[in-house]
Amino acid sequence: MCSHMAVQRGRVLKWGIVFLAALVCAGLFAFLSLFGRVSSSVTYLEWESAMFMANGEPQHALDLSDPALTLHPAGEGDFYRFTAVLPETSDEQLLLEVSGAEMILRLDGAELYRSAAPSQITGASGLSQIEIPLPSGAAGRTLELDCRPLEGGMGLLPLPRLENPVRAGQSDMAYANYYGIPAGMLGMAFILVCFLFAARLLAGTPDWTLPALAVAIASAVLHALGLGFGVLFLPESAARVLGTSLFGAVSPAAFLIYLLLNRRLAFWRRLGILSCISAATLAGAWLISLSRSGCLAAYLSGLAIEVLQYGIYNNLVYWLTLYFIITSSLIAAYGSVEALSNARADARALSFRAELAEKSYHSLESHNRETARLRHEMRNQIAALSLLYRKGDFESLGDYLTQLVQLQAASSQVYFVQNFVVNGILQDAAARAAAAQIRFEVHASLPESLGIPDGDLCSLLMNLLDNAIEAASRVPDADKRFILFRCHLRNGFLAIHCENSYKGPLTINPSTGWPATQKPKSADHGFGIRQMNAVAEKYHSLLDISFTGDVFTVQTALKLP
Repeated sequence: MCSHMAVQRGRVLKWGIVFLAALVCAGLFAFLSLFGRVSSSVTYLEWESAMFMANGEPQHALDLSDPALTLHPAGEGDFYRFTAVLPETSDEQLLLEVSGAEMILRLDGAELYRSAAPSQITGASGLSQIEIPLPSGAAGRTLELDCRPLEGGMGLLPLPRLENPVRAGQSDMAYANYYGIPAGMLGMAFILVCFLFAARLLAGTPDWTLPALAVAIASAVLHALGLGFGVLFLPESAARVLGTSLFGAVSPAAFLIYLLLNRRLAFWRRLGILSCISAATLAGAWLISLSRSGCLAAYLSGLAIEVLQYGIYNNLVYWLTLYFIITSSLIAAYGSVEALSNARADARALSFRAELAEKSYHSLESHNRETARLRHEMRNQIAALSLLYRKGDFESLGDYLTQLVQLQAASSQVYFVQNFVVNGILQDAAARAAAAQIRFEVHASLPESLGIPDGDLCSLLMNLLDNAIEAASRVPDADKRFILFRCHLRNGFLAIHCENSYKGPLTINPSTGWPATQKPKSADHGFGIRQMNAVAEKYHSLLDISFTGDVFTVQTALKLP
């Protein structure tokens, strides 16, 4: 019961950690998205009236609602006059985009700007851009523009807009962050994947799927930078290549190759769990944003419109690729740490098994020396018996034989089962239990051959009995020290059951529900249960561990080959 409760607590703790990690990731993403939010720094100004002027006198009004309205060249003294009232402004400047015209700009009749040749700052569509700072307190005042198109004509109306220089700088920074933050995250993921591949390679357990993931990450970084500010910092030819949609397809293609190469069930299970958690988190955030008319809901709606109405998949593929690359990098990191940990545990297990083999060798060596001593003693005893017989001292002969029978009964080992390996393990455990004043009781019935390799039997039974002897020996009262071991064949299964006394309390590992080792150097121990569980899983079984106040029980049933 205690074991099952510990396992349940471990599962609750595990999923609680996963949920907390998802919240932290969502919070981090929401926080970083604030630095990539581009707020408009431009307010477009609509002309309220437009009039054609000849010799300073108004001639006729222009229809500003006409989308085909154009301005034609005007003679000397003729011009077009546009008026508008400035909205609420704060430290803003006026931008005008014109082409081929003389201009005079006034604010409540006071001249702000005059030019017969527009500024040479070229803007969009070949138009010239004029930047005119506005004085403080310009809000609500009347802006007046006199414009005389030169030969060839302006064609388009002057395009006025108000721009806040501070917000313009913030927008530029946000635009840089929009590409820079994902590129930085991908760069860290690339370094992580390269480090994991090198570590696995040095450890002798290389993961050959990681190079494909590294290529996917590197190409995604280069494409993002190429689209963003590559034209400012890279050679023109390189920026042109990195920003193409063909190069943008390299990252998804490399990631698909990574998925095809990665056939491990644990990876797909973890990817599915994280994807479900991420989808649920995104859905919750979308609902919250939708209820508050937030930016996330508006962006996701725009993304859906791009895909469903216009068939534009670039942004969707970008975000999906970015998500799966980072998620796969985290899964690869977890898997690599797990693999390296298992490799370390296996190495320690091999060392532990070698230690057990060395102990068995020394035990056998001691047994051989004892056998040689007994043989020598037997020759002496036979000589003594022969001497008593020749003397005819049959009374002394009888007493001597009685002493020999009693000595042989006291020194002979108990025979447990026909299987040589299991019998030897039980005999060794019985001897050590007797030395520790532990009552050792065995109920076993096994044939000579079980079909299970000796290594698996040793790994399971030796660890099981070693742990039982160690735990029982810690009980202060020698009368309460006991080990009860049962082992039988039942319906094609090798059923093993072991009970022992112990001195609590026990420390439970929350991730496994197993008791933690009580030895001083925990990093060098605690592999016994791991080895026993590995043997149980190999033979399609589970290691069932339970404990009450003073009795610890381990049982399993191995399916025979």
